[in-house]
Amino acid sequence: MDTKNYTTDIDYTYDYCQELSSLRFKFACLLQGIKPPKIERACELGYGNGISININAATSGVEWWGTDFNVSHANFASDLALESGNGAKLYADSFEDFLNRSDLPDFDFIVFHGIYSWVDQNNRDLLLKFVDKKLKIGGGVYASYNIYPGFSELVPFRNLLKKVSDYLLPKTTDPINKIDSGFELFDKLASAQARFIHQNPNLTPRVEELKKLSKTYLIHEFLNDTWEIMDFMDISKSFSEARLKFVSSADVFSVLSDVAYTPEQKALLNSGSSVFFREYMKDLIGNNSFRRDYWIKGSQKLSIWESEKLLKEMKVVLIIPKSEVKFSISLGFGTINLSKEFYSILIDILGDNEPRTIGQIQEEAKGKFKELGELVEGIAILYMMGALYEVQDEVTIRNILQKTHQLNKQILEKVKAGVQIPILGSALIGKGIAMGRFKQLFFISRLEGKTSPEDYAKDALEILERRNEKIIKDGKILETKEENFKELQTQAIEFEKNLSFYRNLKFFQGI
Repeated sequence: MDTKNYTTDIDYTYDYCQELSSLRFKFACLLQGIKPPKIERACELGYGNGISININAATSGVEWWGTDFNVSHANFASDLALESGNGAKLYADSFEDFLNRSDLPDFDFIVFHGIYSWVDQNNRDLLLKFVDKKLKIGGGVYASYNIYPGFSELVPFRNLLKKVSDYLLPKTTDPINKIDSGFELFDKLASAQARFIHQNPNLTPRVEELKKLSKTYLIHEFLNDTWEIMDFMDISKSFSEARLKFVSSADVFSVLSDVAYTPEQKALLNSGSSVFFREYMKDLIGNNSFRRDYWIKGSQKLSIWESEKLLKEMKVVLIIPKSEVKFSISLGFGTINLSKEFYSILIDILGDNEPRTIGQIQEEAKGKFKELGELVEGIAILYMMGALYEVQDEVTIRNILQKTHQLNKQILEKVKAGVQIPILGSALIGKGIAMGRFKQLFFISRLEGKTSPEDYAKDALEILERRNEKIIKDGKILETKEENFKELQTQAIEFEKNLSFYRNLKFFQGI
C-alpha cells in the first residue's frame, strides 16, 4: 500500500473494538434469522496497535491473521502476540502485497475497522478484492466507515484542521501541535463571528466534543490526505460487487426498531422495499456520521424452529455487578426508560453473574417470559448497554485460559510501564472488557501474591510515584501521598469486594 496519504508518524490508540468479535457476529446473524458460519480462521486488515486482534486471538479458539502497513504498529502488535503466545500471525504488508501472499488460508471472517474511509479508492478496491478472493462462501465481514449526512457539518472543520497542518505550520511541527493550532484557529474564527460557524449552530457543540477526544485519535481521523465520506447506498453497491450480502448494523439498537425509532420513523422505514434504502433512511433519520456493519458471502435463512433452537442454546452472562445495571438507554432522540418490571426479573435471574442459556432463563422466569422474541430483545438491549455478553463453551474456555492469562500479564506489564491499554481479555466471553488503570494495578499485586486492599494500594502508589503521577479526583489533583493512598485504598476495597466477579470472567488463572 502507498502510505504517503496516511498519517504514520504517530502511534494510534490502544483500544479494543467489540464488533470484531466472532461471537458478536454470530449473535447479529441469529437476530436476523441467518445461519452464522463456523469461524475457525479470521483476518484483520489494518489492525492498528493490534489490541483487538491479540485479544481475539488469545480469548478464542479462532486463528487470526492480519496486516498493518505501519511498521511501528506491526512491531508493537507482533511483540504482544509473541510474548503472550496467542498464535496470531501478524504482518506489515501493504494490502496489495498481503493479497498476493501465497501462504494465506481462506478465511471465515474478515474485518477492517477505521480503514475504509481513510484510504484512497485503489486501496478500497484492494480491500474488497481481498474479501472476494479470500473469504469463504458463507463467511462474514465487519466493516466501518464515515458517512453522510452526519459528517456533512464537520467537513469544513476537518478541512480547516488539514489546511492549518499543510499550509500554516512547518512540516516538522508535531502532529499534536497541529491539532491544537487547528482548534485555536477555530475558536478565533468563532469569536470573530465567522458565518460558516454561526450559521451552522450544531458545529460548535460538535467541535467542543471533539476537543475531549484523544489527540492521537484526531490526528488519524482528520489529518490524512485521504478522507472519503460516503452514503450507505454507494457503500452497498461496492460491497455487493464483492459478492457480499448485508446482514445488519453491528449496532443492535438500530435493529430493534421498537426501541430505536418513533412510530412515525418506523412507518417511513417500512415504506421502502430495498434493505439498502431502508438502512440509508436510518442514517437520514438518525443524522448518522459513522456506521459499523456486518456482511456475509452467501446467506442461508434459518427456519423459525432452527432460529429459536440456536437462540435458546446461546449462553449469556451479566458482566457487570447487578447493582450497576441501568434501566434507561440514551438514544439520538432522547432517553428511553426500560420496563423495571420486565428487566428486574431478567436481572434477578442473571444477578449471580453465572452463565445461563436463554432457554434456561426462560424456564427460571416461570412463565413470565412466554414470548421468546420479547426475551431475546431484552437480552439484545442489555448486550448493547455493555451489561451482558454471550459465553463460550466450556471446552474452548479450558483450552484458551492459559494464553488469555499470558496476554493479560503482558498488557499489565505495559500498563505498569505507563502505556494506556484500558482493556483485559476475558476467556469466558471471548473478547475484551474495559478495565480501569487502578484495577489493572491491583491485578498486578494479586499476581504477585498480595491479598489485601492495603497491599494493592501500596503497590499501586509505588508505581504512580515512580512515574511522578498523581490522582485526579473530581477535577482536582490529589497533591499529598496520604491523599493518593487514601483514594487508592478506597478503590482497592471495592476491587476486593468484586474479586469473585472478576474470577468468573476468567482474566487469569489462579487469582
